[in-house]
Amino acid sequence: MDFLETFAPVVHLESIRAILALAAVNNWEIGQIDVKGAYLNGDLQEEIYMRQPEGFNDESGRLHRELTELGYKRLEADPCVYLREQKGEVQIITVWVDDLLLFTNSPKLMEELKHDLQDLFEVMDLGEPQKIIGIEIERDREVGKIQISQQHYIKSILKRYQLENANAVGMPLDLNVAFTAEDENEEVDDHLAGGYASMVGSLMYAAVGTRPDISYAVQTLSKYTACP
Repeated sequence: MDFLETFAPVVHLESIRAILALAAVNNWEIGQIDVKGAYLNGDLQEEIYMRQPEGFNDESGRLHRELTELGYKRLEADPCVYLREQKGEVQIITVWVDDLLLFTNSPKLMEELKHDLQDLFEVMDLGEPQKIIGIEIERDREVGKIQISQQHYIKSILKRYQLENANAVGMPLDLNVAFTAEDENEEVDDHLAGGYASMVGSLMYAAVGTRPDISYAVQTLSKYTACP
């Protein structure tokens, strides 16, 4: 194991939004499962061999290998999105560490997909997704709409930084306010700088996820992480 290069690939948020939009327009089925022991199914560059103690089953398997053997193709644009399409049947799997979103264009295909994964791994069927990676999902199939938000995540940020009682504003950034960094010659409080960087990073995840309207404000604030 290379302790200097530990990495777990995850699906791009742009991919999740795009596929959810396709599911809304085409009235696809959506499912969510949790793969137990997902870290044990990672794709390593090095071949690692080990012997288990007596009493354990000697089983092996990799998520990527198993899915490709089932006929899924990994997208070049996003290595954590797998697609299987044949004779008008569409099945898509997105992978975020141990959370998988499943998309099919019929209920029958959804059941088949879940059975395929249950045969390969120990999984927990979570049904139609209500929340994944901090993003809430609300669906109205009658009107063909899927709405995503991060209300709980944003409230958790406010609570973490004791800003629950902060006043709401009409726009993310007042263009009449001039920002200046602290004098670089002055000693910067490491605790203050670290807390500021953490706060900006939390806002950045919201901007990338569901709040593009705050992107410019977050980008402006990120310029001052070294000298807040």
